[in-house]
Amino acid sequence: MPGVPSNRGCDACKNDRKRCDKQLPACSRCARRGIPCIGNGKLRYKFKIERQFPQNNATVSQLQGFSETQGLCWMPVRTLDSNVDRLVAAYSSLLMTKNAKYSLNCFGQLFACIPSRLGADDVLDLSADAFLEGLVGIWAPSPKQRVKAMTKHGVALRCLRNALYNPALAKSPYTLYATILFMISRNWFSKDCAAHVSHMEGIAYLLNTSARDEWTCQDDNLRVCIIYPAAIEAIVNPKIKVSQWYKFRDTPAFGPHQPLHEHHGQPVQSLTLSAILDFPRLLDEPERNQGTILAEYMRLRYEYPVILKRLNALRNAMDSMGPRRNLVAAQVQLETACIYMLSYTLILNAFLAALDPLNTTLHHESIELASEAIRLSKESGSHLPARMGFVPWALLAAWATASDENVTRTVVRMIQQRDVYDVYYADLAYIRMFRSLQQRILMLRLSTIKSLCCAEESSTTRKEKISLNWGRNGPS
Repeated sequence: MPGVPSNRGCDACKNDRKRCDKQLPACSRCARRGIPCIGNGKLRYKFKIERQFPQNNATVSQLQGFSETQGLCWMPVRTLDSNVDRLVAAYSSLLMTKNAKYSLNCFGQLFACIPSRLGADDVLDLSADAFLEGLVGIWAPSPKQRVKAMTKHGVALRCLRNALYNPALAKSPYTLYATILFMISRNWFSKDCAAHVSHMEGIAYLLNTSARDEWTCQDDNLRVCIIYPAAIEAIVNPKIKVSQWYKFRDTPAFGPHQPLHEHHGQPVQSLTLSAILDFPRLLDEPERNQGTILAEYMRLRYEYPVILKRLNALRNAMDSMGPRRNLVAAQVQLETACIYMLSYTLILNAFLAALDPLNTTLHHESIELASEAIRLSKESGSHLPARMGFVPWALLAAWATASDENVTRTVVRMIQQRDVYDVYYADLAYIRMFRSLQQRILMLRLSTIKSLCCAEESSTTRKEKISLNWGRNGPS
């Protein structure tokens, strides 16, 4: 149980550090001194660490069999009902497990913040319950479990839709938490991905609605972190527009503040909100913004080795000290930063190559970046829970932009055969979006080549006219 009740003595005895005999209506010391006996006989709850799941619930007991738990390190202070207790126990244990295949700790503050917010909002409670049932369904699939998961998913989705249409609830951080859970678990409940609505469009709507609202520090950090996937999807999905108000917000730094020339420190400027929110605008008109795109590309090329060096240093430290939960979360954060940087670099490289088809250097750099994306995607999958993430953005960007057939075949094989530790799964909606990006880059390349051919023909015609005139009239 989360708390054990015990009688407490009065406040006067506690302040004097004397043992209270707890007699009612007043203890002997207070009666002798003639002072009010306050707090005597009231119940207080001592919250203790739980070592096991509640055995009376199927979901929690199933999750217990998946992972080696160390017990709960956190319990809520307020009195909760049994359903919320069950959710808190399940999420806390999945955050504490040593088994990387079933640990949610690697996802950072999203799941770490959920236990403390359960019981305060129906949208989040129902979404968190459906998410757990979906986890059980993919880790221990059965027809009965699938029906149960689908039922809870439908109830939670109906509640989330009502919240999205409510202006007050749309500004709530609980609605954002619930939408993110639905985005992660969207492919668990249905094989027909074409029928899905982009949850990132809903997240962008929530971000824009709550743009100027003050949230708690933890909730605001989550709001800033979710801008990163929203910004990169805005490149391939024109329906997503993130409020420019976020460009002026503080952004997390991926490493200590030190001089950039030492290759240890300095926050990565390419991952600031002002930079990533500008990428969709720059790529909407690539011919006009070619100079700025080239500058951003060169900065990404310079800063990627810096953050990769930090990642390798962290991995070496983990090899010497052994895996720790806080270090795993930091490792995932750095790997995510590398994946975002590779994604942007590959996309910018493709647009620059389309604007300058004769530049062979960009072609060789594209193959190098795509190979790095494949390597990093394989390495990052080793410590993520099974079926818990989309195919990394960098892998999709390599598939859409790489000009080498060997790279393309490798990426397709990784997506189709799931040889990346069975962790990532391909979302058809995103594959279609990146295919549209591929067509867009191809059309830009053809347009550039056509312009170059027309310019060359015009130049040749002009030279022929000059030569003809020179032959008739002689040198002037």
